[in-house]
Amino acid sequence: MKEAAILIETKLFKELDKLILVTAPTPIKIQRVIARDGIAEQEVIQRMKNQLSDDEKIPFADFVVKNDDETLVIPQVLAIYADLLEMS
Repeated sequence: MKEAAILIETKLFKELDKLILVTAPTPIKIQRVIARDGIAEQEVIQRMKNQLSDDEKIPFADFVVKNDDETLVIPQVLAIYADLLEMS
């Protein structure tokens, strides 16, 4: 398991069996990074400019989890888990 914001950009995703992408709207991402890292909004935006957008990453993903504060995450994760169990 690897967790990296630039996994696709650096081609590290090729080392994985499956790629699960967690998406969220940009304003939510910005809020979460500010809360987690304690950095300024401009710094978050600058970091995000060095990354592909969610829409650009989706074609590389085997599974996508929508984490937008409206959609339930656990049912999505359980469905992915069930799919992975079927594959093994």
